[in-house]
Amino acid sequence: MSVRTVNCLETNKVATIGELAQMTQEELMKIPNFGEMTLSECIDHLDRLKVPHPEWSLSRKQMKKKS
Repeated sequence: MSVRTVNCLETNKVATIGELAQMTQEELMKIPNFGEMTLSECIDHLDRLKVPHPEWSLSRKQMKKKS
């Protein structure tokens, strides 16, 4: 993950992939300086690690439609 993403997550006490996977898109978007690009990066990272999360899959599909 990028330094910006890691800093955003660490500032909000998200230290593990498990903690990240338990958060909703809505919770993440409330983090200061956490935007669409950062969310996309987190989704990509969870996808690469094959961490299941139904909401993240939905978010991914919605983001592809915007492109």
